[in-house]
Amino acid sequence: MLKWNCTPDVVSYNAIIDIICKGGLLDQALYLFSGMLRDLNVVPDVVAYNILIKEFGNLGRIKEANKLFDEMKDSYHLTYGTIFDGLCKNGEIKEAIELFESMEGTSISANIGIYSMKYNLLIQVGKLEDSR
Repeated sequence: MLKWNCTPDVVSYNAIIDIICKGGLLDQALYLFSGMLRDLNVVPDVVAYNILIKEFGNLGRIKEANKLFDEMKDSYHLTYGTIFDGLCKNGEIKEAIELFESMEGTSISANIGIYSMKYNLLIQVGKLEDSR
């Protein structure tokens, strides 16, 4: 982009990171993500984090998803939902429930999508009575 006198911003980085992830090149996307701030002082936003957290979750790389989640300066519903979804899809039931319960100590309250994922998880593992 620079060779065409176009300075990349967070939106262009997000688009490229998303395409790279969809191409199965998560480690390259993470390298680009790391370079945002280092090279051009572009600060990653919640969208950038969610793209990577979702892909880590899809690939079962939950520890790395959690690391990115912890790095975020602000917590948003979308991010909680994204990490919760990754935990559920990978059978990390205890961690998913702990994450859900940790929301109680923040200014973020669970929305209908997160409650729906929680109930689906509890149904799958035969623990719906724990939802009360």
